[in-house]
Amino acid sequence: MTRSDLNIHLNSLFSDLKEDTVDRIIYGAPHTEITGIAVAWMPYRETIQKAMDLGANVLVTHEPTFYIHRDLRDDHLGGQEVDDKREWLDAQDITIIRCHDVWDAIPDIWIPYAWAISPNWGHPASRSAITKSMTFHRRKPSSSQRE
Repeated sequence: MTRSDLNIHLNSLFSDLKEDTVDRIIYGAPHTEITGIAVAWMPYRETIQKAMDLGANVLVTHEPTFYIHRDLRDDHLGGQEVDDKREWLDAQDITIIRCHDVWDAIPDIWIPYAWAISPNWGHPASRSAITKSMTFHRRKPSSSQRE
């Protein structure tokens, strides 16, 4: 499977994916075979390095690589920090795939739900309490709150 094949597969998981989705290969060689995949929330340099150290040549990430939502699609995006990260990535054998819109659309794993089932919060009050923008939890008051 190539890195491009993985991107196509991920995008196929949500049938209503918009044409202007941010879910795409952000950086790297799309037609290289995959030897390992890592998944991360944020593609910080240290996260990318750790993925490579673990044997991944693909990092699937939720958030942008280059600090704004559309990543490198904006002509005005630049600056030393972006240039430094691009130069560093050019020297690496890793492809970064952004999986934001699909990840947010898949029931039971999309980001608002994933945060909602934090061990300290329990499960949401009901499935209807989960929306794309928020999750509602009803908690029983602790004994100190009842007094």
